[in-house]
Amino acid sequence: MIPELTQLFLVRQWELLSFATKWLGGAELAAWVVMGIVWEIFEASVEGLGEASAVRVSYYLAENHPEIAQRLCRKVIFWTFVLATMCTSIFYMVGPNIASALAVDRTVENLLFELVGLTGLANITMALAQVYWSLIGAQGRFGLAS
Repeated sequence: MIPELTQLFLVRQWELLSFATKWLGGAELAAWVVMGIVWEIFEASVEGLGEASAVRVSYYLAENHPEIAQRLCRKVIFWTFVLATMCTSIFYMVGPNIASALAVDRTVENLLFELVGLTGLANITMALAQVYWSLIGAQGRFGLAS
């Protein structure tokens, strides 16, 4: 596949899926876009933790301290789970209010309300996967992560 096209799919996957959602209807597209914004907030909340820990793990491995790197990885995974669970809990508490505050149409409000549960569960999974990816990449094992 063309590298530029691959990069487009990697970086702008949500926007490309928005074009596909357009055919479902206007309410579905509006709900999709709002959840896309929420998803980007969730993604940014753990991205810094994963990238910062990857730098430290790389440093410890380069200095020939694998036991410290392993301990750091375990701590980061634990704190990622705690952070993702806290963010998801807050989202579960505030999510129905977000749906009613952002939507003027009853259909969009119902769609957003239905997506709150799935988005919260997906957030925990995405947060752990994102940090695992960073930690595996810090070890130079991107082939294993793929």
